[in-house]
Amino acid sequence: MDKPVISLEKYEVDEINFSRTLTDEDKENSEVFDVNFSGGLTEDEKYGKVTISVTCLDKETFRKVTVTVSGYFLLNDTENIKEYLIVNGSAIIFPYVRSILSMVTSFDSETALLIPTVNILDLMKDKSESK
Repeated sequence: MDKPVISLEKYEVDEINFSRTLTDEDKENSEVFDVNFSGGLTEDEKYGKVTISVTCLDKETFRKVTVTVSGYFLLNDTENIKEYLIVNGSAIIFPYVRSILSMVTSFDSETALLIPTVNILDLMKDKSESK
């Protein structure tokens, strides 16, 4: 049986920041959902890391939450491994980010903030086009 091209070794929560105080900038910001992706490879391209940071604003209840999660992956040789890592690694890690964000916001209120399931590739394209 062939080895998978990418397999999750572990994930770590890098940051959880929850606030009930919105700044003036937050109040004026039209973006209520912001996501950033980053990643990299070891020199031998056997291991990779993907980091996803999501910030959500709920202006009605004055809540702002940021969750940053990094996933560490074992990689098997393939062409375009960096693209493969960022797209597929993000698709693997994103459900953890969604779950953590929902759980943290549910501690404070019966109304948890929910991030819908998304097509990671489309989200990345939208993000790069807006730059």
